[in-house]
Amino acid sequence: MRRVSVTPGMNRRSFLAALGVVPAALLAVSCGNAEGPADTTPSSTVAPTTLPPVDGIEHPIGPEEVVLRLSWEGGFVAPETLFMRLPRVLVAGDGAVYFQGAQPAIYPGPLLPPVLVGRITEEALQTLLVAARDGDMFRTITYAQPDSGIADAPNTLLVIHANGATYTHDAYALGIGGTETDPDRIAFQKFVELLEPLAAGVPDSVAFAAQRYAIRASAADQVPAPDDIEPNEVAWPAGAGVRLAAANDCAVVDAADIGTLFNEATQITRFVDAGVKYVLAVRPLLPGDPGC
Repeated sequence: MRRVSVTPGMNRRSFLAALGVVPAALLAVSCGNAEGPADTTPSSTVAPTTLPPVDGIEHPIGPEEVVLRLSWEGGFVAPETLFMRLPRVLVAGDGAVYFQGAQPAIYPGPLLPPVLVGRITEEALQTLLVAARDGDMFRTITYAQPDSGIADAPNTLLVIHANGATYTHDAYALGIGGTETDPDRIAFQKFVELLEPLAAGVPDSVAFAAQRYAIRASAADQVPAPDDIEPNEVAWPAGAGVRLAAANDCAVVDAADIGTLFNEATQITRFVDAGVKYVLAVRPLLPGDPGC
C-alpha cells in the first residue's frame, strides 16, 4: 500500500484528491438516489481486531469498530433531539463511512433519520490518520472556552482510535460566533474541516439498514397533537421483545423483530401497545453505539 503524506498545511483541494472525495454537489446522484434500505450492516460475528496496516498507522479494522467519529453533543435542544442525534460522520475500521442524508422537505417526515453508508479505501483512511497525526490530533484534550460569550451551543466531539489508543477532542462552540484565536482550537477546527467532505457524502453510497435501534417512547397524550393531520396508528409487534411502557427512557430493539415497521412510519405515527398510544423517538445504531 502506498502511504499518502499529509501535512497540516495541505489545502482542501489536494486533500480531497488524495482522499478520493468529490464535492457534495456532484454527489447528488450517488448519495441521494439510494433505492430503499440496503442491508449494509456488518456481520456481528466479526471479532474486533486491531492490526497495523502495511507501512501505515495502526487502527481497528473490524466493520463494527470505530476509527473516527465526529459529532455534536449537547446544546439547547429538546431531549428527543439529543436522543436521536447521530454522528456528523463516522469511519469504521473496514473503511465504511456513515453520514446523514438529506431530510425530505415533507410533513410529517419519516420516523427514521436518513443515514447513508459508503466506503473509502485503506489508502484514504491512512490519509485521514496521517493528517490527524501531523495536526497534533493524537492526544486527548478538552479545549479552552471561546473568547466570545456564547450560550447554549453544542460541543464538537472527535474520537480517534489509532495506535492502540483512544484520543478524544472536546470543544465548546467550535467555529461559532467569530474567528477562533486559540492555537489549539484553530488546529482542531482545521482538522474538522478536513472531515467535512466525508460528512457531505462519499460516492456510491447506499441507504443504511440498521440491525438494531434505540427507542424512547412517550405516551401520545403527553405529546402535542399535530395540526390539521390525523396521525396514523400501528400496532406494536408482540414479538418485539420490548414493551413500550418500559421504554420511556431508552430501550433497544432488533430490526428482525419489528420488520419494516419503522421504515413505514412517520414522525407523528402512534404506536399502540397494550391499548396505549405512544410516540417514538428512534435512532439507528451505528458501529460503536451501545444503544442505551
